[in-house]
Parts: sequence; structure tokens; C-alpha cells
Amino acid sequence: MKWIDIPELSKYPSASEIHNLLDGTFNFGNCSVNLPSGEQPLYKNMSLGELQSLRCCIYRDKNIEEINDWLEATIRFCEVNMWRLERRMVEVWGRRVAATLTVLTTACLLEAGIVSGDFRFVNTVLKLRNSSFFPSPRHFRGKMNHTLELAKVIIEISDRLVDQCQVA
Repeated sequence: MKWIDIPELSKYPSASEIHNLLDGTFNFGNCSVNLPSGEQPLYKNMSLGELQSLRCCIYRDKNIEEINDWLEATIRFCEVNMWRLERRMVEVWGRRVAATLTVLTTACLLEAGIVSGDFRFVNTVLKLRNSSFFPSPRHFRGKMNHTLELAKVIIEISDRLVDQCQVA
């Protein structure tokens, strides 16, 4: 499986910024936001730029009310299609970038979970991590690109959130 770097990944919230979001010390205020424009929020109709805009909106305002319908559509798509996720991600994004955009989608849901405190997002993140489209820790040896760095941080932070739940 190849997790490629796509140019949009370097322009938006990176792996290190998720740590700052968790700590409450980051605001990505200069991120351009182009919210999805569809009448009905459907994950399968989103473009890469719109998915990244959802992430930017989370960082910009730390208020997900204006994008909540899109986040709900994303979580619903992932949950409903979990048993055939790889096939559906290829249908939505194309074979070349499906694995990379699975990681990006997982990052978006984790960020939404951090900001909202809604653990349904984190629960879906844990399920997405089990997908063959999400890199396992063995992929983190050697040269890391933006996608693999993002996946590594997703694993670290989602594990940390689960540990906090178990302590509480």
C-alpha cells in the first residue's frame, strides 16, 4: 500500500499541529476555508479541498457548529461502509489517493473529536485505524512523508485519548 504525499497536505494542518490542538495552544487562523457547497451534506460528494477546509475550520474557530452536518455525514459514511471501506474509498477518491485520503479523513474526525469532546468521532477513528488503508506502525520505519507522519500522530493521540477515558 502506498501512502502518497499530495500537495494539499503540506498546506493545511500538519501532524504537529494536532498535538497543539489537543493541548489547546493552536489556532490556524490564516487557513483558507472553502466549505462544501452541496445542498445535502454527503461525504462522497466532497472534494479534497473541501475535506481540507473542514479541517481548517476546526482549527480556525474551534467551533464546529457550521460544519457539523458535514462532519456527521463523514462519520456516517465511514460507519455505514466500514465493512467495505476500502472499496468505497476507492470509488469516492480513486485508487491512487484512496489510502492517503483515508488517513486525511481519519485526521479530520480525530480533530473534530478533540474540539467537540464527542467520542463518537474518536470511536470511528479507532475503527478506521484497523483499515488496510491506514498504515500500521511498521510503516513508520524509514523515510516518512506527510501522510505517514499524520498517521503516526493519529495513532499516538487516539491512544492517549483512550487512555484518558480509561483513567476517568
